[in-house]
Amino acid sequence: MLARSTAAFLMLIASTGIAAAAEIWVGPDEPHKTIASAVKDSQPGDTVYVRAGLYANDFAEIKHDLTIIGVDGRAHIEATLQIGNGKGIFITSGDITLENLEFSGATVRDRNGAGIRYEGGKLTIRNCYFHDNEDGILAATAKGGEILIEDSEFARNGYGRGRTHGIYVNRIAKLTVKNSYFHDTKIGHHIKSRAAETHVIDSVLDDAKTVASYSVDMSNGGVGEIRGNKIIQGTGKGINSIFIAYGPEGMEYKDNRLVIEDNTFINHHTGGTLVKNWMGTPVEIRNNKIYNVPTIADGLAEIADNVIEAGIPKGDTDVAAAESAAPSEATPSVRPTPPASKPEPATAAPAPDQASSAAAPTLSLAEASVSRDADGRTMVEMHYTDETGENGQFLQFRIAAGNGRDRLGMQAYTEALKQARDFLDSEISASQGMN
Repeated sequence: MLARSTAAFLMLIASTGIAAAAEIWVGPDEPHKTIASAVKDSQPGDTVYVRAGLYANDFAEIKHDLTIIGVDGRAHIEATLQIGNGKGIFITSGDITLENLEFSGATVRDRNGAGIRYEGGKLTIRNCYFHDNEDGILAATAKGGEILIEDSEFARNGYGRGRTHGIYVNRIAKLTVKNSYFHDTKIGHHIKSRAAETHVIDSVLDDAKTVASYSVDMSNGGVGEIRGNKIIQGTGKGINSIFIAYGPEGMEYKDNRLVIEDNTFINHHTGGTLVKNWMGTPVEIRNNKIYNVPTIADGLAEIADNVIEAGIPKGDTDVAAAESAAPSEATPSVRPTPPASKPEPATAAPAPDQASSAAAPTLSLAEASVSRDADGRTMVEMHYTDETGENGQFLQFRIAAGNGRDRLGMQAYTEALKQARDFLDSEISASQGMN
């Protein structure tokens, strides 16, 4: 009887034209060598399994429902050149799940290159790592769209001009961030959201020693929940002393409510504001631990049952404080531990205690090039190899010499090279504890 039922079911699928979901494999020894080719051959509802390893410039546009999962460690999709689609490593629109993947190096012509450019649907991110992109995730406006981010890390994202961020979500229905780690965002915000609902739960947002702006920016108000997080204004010279901004760019929603509850806030600056509220409804601030934050609320607020201390906690409770107090000692990692079924990959960035104890590499200049950017500035790109020179590893950055739209001259070239060398020398000295 069971066999007959199964056969009848399969015949029904065939007669209705419904295809069973397929498993598609990517890897050096798999049918597909690139993620892009697997996506192209996939159908709605399929699952793409990607063997752990490096997939250089493997850019893909995903327009249908799909799941992509890294296997035996994270699959690392690295952009080593400017992305031709002008948007990001992956462009997504549909109900899409991405799990155990790593995105790095995203750059585009307008300096808004993203690890993922979201353009609609429901996007779920689990146990992924976004680092050294112009934006970690950049989401376009999409009516009814939802983004869920869990157990993920965002490190050193941002182009450095204040308009790029760890994640930047435009007008969608809901953004939810859970159990994730944001740190060292370059000048921009860790989380910038224009969503109707924004939920940031059980996560760590740490400026560390870099120059960052708001920890959470709910630009247009809406419903917000910031609960169970650890949020740190770091030891770097921040351009903004506000932890949470609520409605700085105008009200767009009828329902505007923000609850800030059960968090720990640590401020390493002499001044600071926990929340700046531009909206006409009060923010609820309760049951938080607040260290060295002179102003709890600027704007309407209901404040209750918080623990407020003037000093900074020492030891394991604050990575940035421990680093500044005893730089020679190992400091604890605040990176979330991935689920047991998703082991830490070899390609992942080292935990802070490993990074601080590692010796700085010996670097040598391998190549320097000069070009003109879209704004007419001289751009110098320098590649430094380490002592092994293996796998073409390099340190890459650009220095702008502002000579306007004049002819590209040797003086500008020489000055930019000097700035680059001075910057590199300073960074190496700092990493070796000489400054």
